[in-house]
Amino acid sequence: MGLYLTDQITVLKGIGDKMAALFRRMGVQTVEELVRLYPRDYDRIEEVCRIVELKDNCRAVVRGTVCSGVSEKKTGRLTVSFSQAADESGKMQLSFFNMPYIKKTLKKGAVCYFRGKVHRRGNGFTMEQPILLSPAEYEKPRGKLLPVYPLTVGLNQKTVRKTVAQVLEAAEKEKDLLPEFPGFEVYVDSPLAIGATNVFNKNVKSCFDEEAMALVERGINPLLFPGLKTTITSDESRMINFDEKPKVILSASGMCEAGRIRHHLKHNLWRRECTICFVGYQAVGTLGRKLIEGAESVKLFGENITVNARIEILRGISGHADMNGLLDWLGGFENTPERVVVVHGEDTVTDHFAELVEEKFGCPTFAPYSGGMRDLLTNEIVTEGVKTPKKAAEKPVVTRAVLAFQRVVAAAKRLLEVVY
Repeated sequence: MGLYLTDQITVLKGIGDKMAALFRRMGVQTVEELVRLYPRDYDRIEEVCRIVELKDNCRAVVRGTVCSGVSEKKTGRLTVSFSQAADESGKMQLSFFNMPYIKKTLKKGAVCYFRGKVHRRGNGFTMEQPILLSPAEYEKPRGKLLPVYPLTVGLNQKTVRKTVAQVLEAAEKEKDLLPEFPGFEVYVDSPLAIGATNVFNKNVKSCFDEEAMALVERGINPLLFPGLKTTITSDESRMINFDEKPKVILSASGMCEAGRIRHHLKHNLWRRECTICFVGYQAVGTLGRKLIEGAESVKLFGENITVNARIEILRGISGHADMNGLLDWLGGFENTPERVVVVHGEDTVTDHFAELVEEKFGCPTFAPYSGGMRDLLTNEIVTEGVKTPKKAAEKPVVTRAVLAFQRVVAAAKRLLEVVY
């Protein structure tokens, strides 16, 4: 299948005029625009959980048998459909919103995989708006990362994934995607990343999962390929920017606050033909955050650099646990922690998570703002810190002044305690 980036997506299987019109709503008309439709997140199908082991407010997959018919309740424009599913350990309720066709789909006695968010209702659990999966639909993606794309009304994840997969499969069959640049180069410009890559390559069987091992068995090592280059020294890193051939530079960013990435940005941000792709979280106040929020000019090494490069974000790559993962971890302690301090994340998020932890586990939880201080021995707040705006942070001089004042007040309070 010979595909060109300029081709209309109607050349792809299953994309007629009506489907193309739906993609057009998302700004996708050509194969290149489809390739640039980056996922906004990634999903992983959970392992099957027995009903008796379900947890409140968590996403789960249950293999069960439909054990009742479907009943409906209408409230204004909202129609809620109810049913029940059971496995060998118990029963759970199923609820569907504005899905009248579920009566025909959900037949008593049918065995399905139900995937959705579970909530405790009274003495039992209810799975709301579950996705119904056949055994084949569950087994095929199990254990794999599934891209989650932005959607529009009329399009679902399955259709977008299949369409993007067509293009990627066609690209994989091509011998040379850039014939005018044989041996297209990809630079790994991070000593730590190079060291980690070497560890993986020396321990393939213990470090690679089933999907990666399947590639290795086909003679494809995802970490080694023609054109891959590593740069150990600073001189080697600097020389990359003097080579005008198209290339990919993988450089650890540290949110663009330090390291080799800053040199690459200085040499490439002003170039319209370049793309800067962020694959990690960028904290408020960092250079990385300014770039993804649309800064037109930034200062690097004392120079003002105009941002002409295309700025892209590839979401969902972070290896950190999400809210449910952290709550599960806290719930794994034999004894509930005496107190919890939430020190990583944006202020509004940490505030909400701290409230959630207190509500769920009943232990005092503190989420300090920037510059905040707490005495762990006395469990007293010394200074609360300064809340950082989500955008357009306070000028550093203002922030420093507020923090200094708070420390003076805190010192005065302690002095008074000593005197009196």
